Amino acid sequence: MANIYLNPFAGGCGTSQLLMPTQQIIRSGSGTYVPTVNTRLPLYICVELYGGGAGGAGSSQGVDMGFGGDGGDSSFAAGQLIARGGHGATFDAGLGGTCTVTLSAPGFSFTGQSGATAIAQEYDAGFGSSPYRITQDFFPGGVGGNGYFPGAGMERSNPSAVPNTGSGGAGGHINANTSNGLLVNAGCGGGAGGYLRYLLPPTNPDGSNYDYELGIAGTAGTAGTRGNAGGAGGSSLLIITEFYQ
Repeated sequence: MANIYLNPFAGGCGTSQLLMPTQQIIRSGSGTYVPTVNTRLPLYICVELYGGGAGGAGSSQGVDMGFGGDGGDSSFAAGQLIARGGHGATFDAGLGGTCTVTLSAPGFSFTGQSGATAIAQEYDAGFGSSPYRITQDFFPGGVGGNGYFPGAGMERSNPSAVPNTGSGGAGGHINANTSNGLLVNAGCGGGAGGYLRYLLPPTNPDGSNYDYELGIAGTAGTAGTRGNAGGAGGSSLLIITEFYQ
């Protein structure tokens, strides 16, 4: 129930009702947005939409790690507003998702932040003259890309992204000190989904309600030989703020 305030500046013998904005927050799935009715319909709505965050790649002492899954695309108003999911990490970091807008309305959009790359090295644990000898035994995975609201996976302790932020998952870390002479690959981070915010009438021009579909989070890349799994991406989100005259 919206809060109702009396307007002391209203003319005539009566008062007018000023309704505070209301919100609908949808965290998953698909369906139809139905405006909230608080004595009257909203004058306009503000639509905020996130694409799904992508998964980070696993790590491996070799090249048999699994890649992160792409985040799903989110859409509103029969695809006139699309926030695309981030791209899953492979041997390289995943790129952030873009947005597509095909209607005329005030608003803006952002491409999701890309994930971070990680280290790939040939490791020699000995003390010889090998040109590939390195002394670091632990390689962190690349962090995920942040969505419009940060929530990216931070390798090792919290590799998966925060749900409903559209952020990317981190890549898997790896301990290199048992891989004498082998290639060592830490996992790269997944990209964040795109974000958009637009002002729309509360319904379509013909009076019908808007449909929506929210993208899923990208899956985590699996661990390769002696490696670790990456983190899953953050799921998408739809926020509709309703404003009254």
